[in-house]
Amino acid sequence: MITLDRFMSEEMQSRYLNPSWVDEMFKEGYAAGRFIEKVTDNLWGWQVTVSDVVNATEWQEMYEVYVEDRCDIGIREKLTKAGNLAALQAVVNRMLTAVDKDYWQPRDETLVGLRSVQAEFVQAVSAETSAVMQRAAEFHAERRLGWDASRPRLERDPHQARREL
Repeated sequence: MITLDRFMSEEMQSRYLNPSWVDEMFKEGYAAGRFIEKVTDNLWGWQVTVSDVVNATEWQEMYEVYVEDRCDIGIREKLTKAGNLAALQAVVNRMLTAVDKDYWQPRDETLVGLRSVQAEFVQAVSAETSAVMQRAAEFHAERRLGWDASRPRLERDPHQARREL
């Protein structure tokens, strides 16, 4: 029978910290960020319910792989392009929660890195969120008005053509 400690360690190493797996995962764009956010939340869940299963090494390696991008995958760039930098911000925030609640005592340079990234992301994610909100507002306006600039006027809204006759 395999112990929970061993299972967690093997799962972390074979998937979430494995450079090949991480590289393939981040080809999924937006969904990749969301998935890594869920992995981090699950790690946190294990931390607070069965704290001896998760140790500082897992947190440190998650930081190095996803925040420092030790695999040189271009995680920030890919998430920025996908419009989901907020997922990485959530990962950083969850890591800082683990620190603030004394579940993880990272090295000084790691803590400085986390705080720095958190501050950097506040503006970047705010801009990303504003852009998403703008696109959503435009989409809803188009749907409400039945307007699509790429189609000729009469094809935009078939009911409009009847009303104009």
